[in-house]
Amino acid sequence: MSPETGSEATQDVAGVLAGMTLPLIEPFGSDNPALANLPGYAPVLATGEQLPSRVGVAREVYDGTIASLVALKRVEDSLAGCKAALVARLMGAAQVEAAAVRLNPWQHGVAHSSACTDLALTLCIPEVTAASLAHHSTVLVNDHPLILDGVDAGCSRSGTRASLSMRLPRWRKIR
Repeated sequence: MSPETGSEATQDVAGVLAGMTLPLIEPFGSDNPALANLPGYAPVLATGEQLPSRVGVAREVYDGTIASLVALKRVEDSLAGCKAALVARLMGAAQVEAAAVRLNPWQHGVAHSSACTDLALTLCIPEVTAASLAHHSTVLVNDHPLILDGVDAGCSRSGTRASLSMRLPRWRKIR
């Protein structure tokens, strides 16, 4: 494969994701050993220092968990952008292949459906969902690169992906 095809980048994505291991997250509750022998709540001392307490430990766990969820959300958004780019790449490769072998319009449609079927099987999703994903990903990559850059950077807000998927077909018609 030549460097111009970008195959190294897709292999890098596969390698990074395959090498990723996530930590085991232990549940936290009233039986947690970190809470043993601590009072429920300790008042703040005149020096501004707060003695260890169950409330203090719970707040620390709570804050740390929220920070981890924010980081996880950024990774999810970035992965969604990467997924859109990979799906658009797959559909682009299917389109180039169909054009190269000079398929007629009906055969081209079958080739597109086959690519969507491969996508559905790979992602374990219904074919109609894969076709929608292929369409929205291709529109996002080809027509809205700035939005894709924001998603890649993890800048999407909750609900943005849902509202984005509803708007993309309309934006394409306006353009």
